[in-house]
Amino acid sequence: MSDHSGCEASLSEHESRAAIDFQILIGEAIKTVEGLGHEFIGDAEKLLFLRERLEEGRFHLAVLGQFKRGKSTLLNAFLGEALLPTSVVPLTAIPTFLQYGPKVMVRVLYQDDRPAKEFPGESPEGLVAILE
Repeated sequence: MSDHSGCEASLSEHESRAAIDFQILIGEAIKTVEGLGHEFIGDAEKLLFLRERLEEGRFHLAVLGQFKRGKSTLLNAFLGEALLPTSVVPLTAIPTFLQYGPKVMVRVLYQDDRPAKEFPGESPEGLVAILE
């Protein structure tokens, strides 16, 4: 086994321990909040919902800021692919949501009564072209 494989194994073990520690921590937090009384039931329910979403790998990350400050570049770096367009002019000046799915595509939702449109993205470059 190479040193690199050993690093991957220990990282996986570390991640597993962190996940177990998180489960214990959030479980204790839920019990504590539930023990605070009836007026905190809503907070306990929020913690339960948060735990479910995190277990399923679902969460929202909002990236806000002024125009042309690198938000799309930052998200592309997190994704490991250039899925969002970056340019000299603002291209993602409207709310843009990224969601994991089985295929790469763009779905445009309109504020009026028009139905949503879907555009297949054969490649990251194709997605960027659609968004531009």
